[in-house]
Amino acid sequence: MNSVCLVRKAINLVVASLCLCALNGPTRADMVLGNGEWQSQSGAAMRGTWSITLERSGDELKGKIALTGSMLFSGGDVTGTWDDNQVVLGTLADGEHQATFSGTLVDEKISGEWHCPPINDSGAWSGTLRTTTAE
Repeated sequence: MNSVCLVRKAINLVVASLCLCALNGPTRADMVLGNGEWQSQSGAAMRGTWSITLERSGDELKGKIALTGSMLFSGGDVTGTWDDNQVVLGTLADGEHQATFSGTLVDEKISGEWHCPPINDSGAWSGTLRTTTAE
């Protein structure tokens, strides 16, 4: 095979690679960062703060949350969905304990409710969520 054929094959390979990259677009990950406050509706009226880091893929969310002020949860894994950039639904799992939560997002402000059936408690939470894109 002569050098002209090798150069043409190399050029074709580079062009094909560039076309595939253009079709697939840049690789990116959406991160959702947030923090705020929560409050219990139980007689003890416990309250605390939360901070969260999530990875968003389409409507799916997964990540970690840290909580202060709770006698049951210090944090844990969070999974959920993000519907039309407005409603967040999910579950916090900290070992064998679980709580569910929902919220409504307006601009970067979010507020909602949480429920923890094992201890028969629920409450409200609020804060900010913002999305960043890493390439």
